[in-house]
Amino acid sequence: MTSAIDSYRAAVPVHLESWDLVDPARLLRDLSAATPLHTRRSLLCQVLRPATDQILVAHTDAWPAGRPADDMQAQDELEEAMRRIGHRDYEWDDDVRLTSAVVTVVIREGRAVPKASDFAVRSVLRYANNPFQVLKGDLIIVTPHGWITAFDELAGLEPVAVVADPADALAARRLRRG
Repeated sequence: MTSAIDSYRAAVPVHLESWDLVDPARLLRDLSAATPLHTRRSLLCQVLRPATDQILVAHTDAWPAGRPADDMQAQDELEEAMRRIGHRDYEWDDDVRLTSAVVTVVIREGRAVPKASDFAVRSVLRYANNPFQVLKGDLIIVTPHGWITAFDELAGLEPVAVVADPADALAARRLRRG
């Protein structure tokens, strides 16, 4: 009898790892159909069989009220986000754990290039995922200029981020310019 993980591993193309997305743009299109890609959001996406079928199972804001300044509070809230996308504490099932991945999507203004601040969610997720059965997929940065994956270095012009509040964006630009 073949397990789900064996079947999945056999189907994964040789140029991908089991946690890699076969088509990041498709994931972003699926995500944008489910929720607006507004700037100042960080999302966790549960993706079943990311390297083959790539099914978006669930998504949630990493920090609905904005990222806490304290890393311990950020980690606690990210653990709650993991529960919202279907993870259960300390229930290990290799077939589930190894045939899905959590993809992090940071939606912000600016150019579609990775910045140190984009890795904040990923950094906290490193410890917040300890009680769960999670393979971490790529980090995708989405801006009004397009998107880029931080690790695979794939990019595209669509879909794009929508500025959450144009007045806030204009005020932020004015502050940066002095």
